[in-house]
Amino acid sequence: MPVAPGEAPDLHLELPGRLLRAAAGVLAAAVVAIAAFGAWRAAGDTEQEMAGALALATLLHRVTGLSALDDARLLAELQALQRDHPLRHLQLGLLDHDGVLRLGTVPQASTPSAPAPLRWSLDRPAGPAWTLLLGPSPDSEQREARAGLLPMLALVVAAALAVLALMRWQLQRALMPMRTLLRAIEQPRPGQPLPAMPVRELQALSDALTRAQAERERLSRRLQTVQEQTRQRLAQELHDELGQRLTAMRLDATVLQRTAASPEAAALAAGLAAQAQAAQAEVRDLLARLAPRAGDGTPAHLADLLTDLASAQRSLDVHLSLDLGDQPLSVDLANAVFRLSQEGLTNVCRHAQARQAWLTVSRHGHVLRWHLADDGVGVEDMAAASQRGSGLAGMRERIWAWGGDLLLQRHPAGGLQLSAELQVVGGDR
Repeated sequence: MPVAPGEAPDLHLELPGRLLRAAAGVLAAAVVAIAAFGAWRAAGDTEQEMAGALALATLLHRVTGLSALDDARLLAELQALQRDHPLRHLQLGLLDHDGVLRLGTVPQASTPSAPAPLRWSLDRPAGPAWTLLLGPSPDSEQREARAGLLPMLALVVAAALAVLALMRWQLQRALMPMRTLLRAIEQPRPGQPLPAMPVRELQALSDALTRAQAERERLSRRLQTVQEQTRQRLAQELHDELGQRLTAMRLDATVLQRTAASPEAAALAAGLAAQAQAAQAEVRDLLARLAPRAGDGTPAHLADLLTDLASAQRSLDVHLSLDLGDQPLSVDLANAVFRLSQEGLTNVCRHAQARQAWLTVSRHGHVLRWHLADDGVGVEDMAAASQRGSGLAGMRERIWAWGGDLLLQRHPAGGLQLSAELQVVGGDR
């Protein structure tokens, strides 16, 4: 939510909460998946335990009746028992009277403290008794433990990767607009509002940047107003002081010319009067450039100022096109348009070596479009030209104060064309 001017921003950080909620969601899903897998494994282990217990009970039950069988049938019966009722984590071995292994494996204790295998004596109809061995199977237990552990580890790793991926996505999504903020800081685009930010922290930065830009525009407009007031005062002082002195000089020179005792003195007095008259003309021209006649911001007054400006260009043929509508403009905005046109035409005369220029000013709603083109030599490097002391940097700053930006392009006639859009409403803020 944007912060109103003068209001303290909410310092509560939203991004950490988003990341924690996302991580908590993934972890909760992982816990559910692990619990479901554990329940499924527990059900399977229970079935295997019951089957193993049943196989052991079957073996113990049938061992008592194996003594009456001959050797071949005994081996066949035990093999069938192992095949049909496999023992769970147990090893079965059968030794004859000479200690030779006839079936299975000899159970080995996994540790010195492990219990010894159980032994049963099986009487033989035609000879000494054989021995039946039954003991634990560590390898089988370890294989089953690994079989249950690996899927669990896989789920944990998958959950961790999912958390990292989600946090990365959340950070990218939240910080993606940071590029827009950085571009706005490095290259401000007046009149182009920043988009809404997805998190509170970036929105606070965006609001602060917007307020800073608005304050800078206001201060820049205020500075231009002060400059215009200074020009007006300076022009008034020049008119009152220097104008009167030049007029007095002309009158004195005229009197001297009429009362001169010799033709040489009369000629000098006439030359002095001519010089005073030329100085007066130059002062009037300077005053016209320094402080145009004051107006009330009406389109007609601005049109008169621009028409006089175009007509005053002696070395340049200026084609003027105006469409200012009938809605009044603020005096400050009208002065800004006049100064912008004056600076632009001055640059054309000084640097462009042009013969013609086209000045267009038109109003479209709350936007005042300004366009100046020439048929001169143009510029090679647009970016460098705007930074040099050719007046373009000052024009850009003047335009920026009214919510616009200066666009430089090559004109089809070979020169340079400048374009800008000034916000009409901005002048009334």
